[in-house]
Amino acid sequence: AQVGGSFAAAFYCIMIHGADFPVPDAGLNFLTMIRFFLHEAVYTFVICSVVLHLCWSKRSKKGTRDASNYFGFAVGFAVLISYLCVGSVNNGAFNPAVATGLIVARCFTTYCVPMASLWMFWASELGGAVVAAIFFLALESIPEDELEL
Repeated sequence: AQVGGSFAAAFYCIMIHGADFPVPDAGLNFLTMIRFFLHEAVYTFVICSVVLHLCWSKRSKKGTRDASNYFGFAVGFAVLISYLCVGSVNNGAFNPAVATGLIVARCFTTYCVPMASLWMFWASELGGAVVAAIFFLALESIPEDELEL
C-alpha cells in the first residue's frame, strides 16, 4: 500500500513539476552509498526508537491519565530533525517505500542511475529498524527498581 501511494505521489509530482524532481540518489560511488546507508540507518533508528518508546513502552503509559497527547509532536519532531540533519545531503527518504516510488518514477521519466542504490534504502531502513527494536527490548527488560536514581 505504501509503495503504491509512493508511485501515485511520484507521478503526481511529475504532473506538477515535470520530469526534473529530486530523488534520493547515492549515485554509483561506493563511499557515497556507505554514507547514505549510515544516514538512513541512524535516522531510521531515531524515528523507530521514538515511536516504539512512545507507543509500546510500559513506562510511557504509566502514571498519567492520557499520556498520548504529545506523541504526535514527538514523532513529528523526530522526523523533522532527521530531515533537517541529512535531508539536504540525501533527500532523506527514511522509508523505503518513498524511495522506491520516487526512484522508479525517475527511471520512467529520464534516467535509471538512482536505481543502482535502491537496495541501499531498503537495507539501511531495515537495519535501523531492527537495531531500534533490539534497543527497545533491551531497555524494556530492565526492572523498574533498577531505573530509580
